[in-house]
Amino acid sequence: MQSALPKLQICTDSPAIKRALCVAVRYEHLNPDGLELTSTHKDAHTVSKLLIDRYGYEEKDITLLLDDDDPNHDQPTQRNITRAMEDLVHGAKPGDRFVFHFSGHGSQVKNLDGSEEDGKDEVIWPLDIEIDSDRLDEDDLPMVNNYILDDIYRIAILTIGRLPALRQVPLITEFGVI
Repeated sequence: MQSALPKLQICTDSPAIKRALCVAVRYEHLNPDGLELTSTHKDAHTVSKLLIDRYGYEEKDITLLLDDDDPNHDQPTQRNITRAMEDLVHGAKPGDRFVFHFSGHGSQVKNLDGSEEDGKDEVIWPLDIEIDSDRLDEDDLPMVNNYILDDIYRIAILTIGRLPALRQVPLITEFGVI
């Protein structure tokens, strides 16, 4: 399927952009169902610090969406995540570097348009999720698909729960350029 959005043009007269979006959701409102996560905010702050201290990102270029009471953080609702992803890639060009970190629940749902080989879409759960209805997947973010997923080298940073079955799987502990 051809995207209606324009392809990126190479522009060499401006420096590369480095931006990051770190999203963390605790789901305190889902605690009666046993779905609350307690360390997601720490994950987002750790990734932010890593990007600043090790990879030269500027604090002003890192957006945090956290479900806390800090007025400097927007809540990680579906609408705010979508807007922040659009802001993340605004003006993107080859050579720019973007990081999207999500610490929260995710799952797979049935792919309805036949675009996935495995028949499933990968989804993340925003703060305002209604189980089995609200979800945020790659089809909700066409601008991100076009600019990041199709045209720009990407690296995923995942927070992985180390289940007993995964103890034999090595973790990647060092990254190239982020």
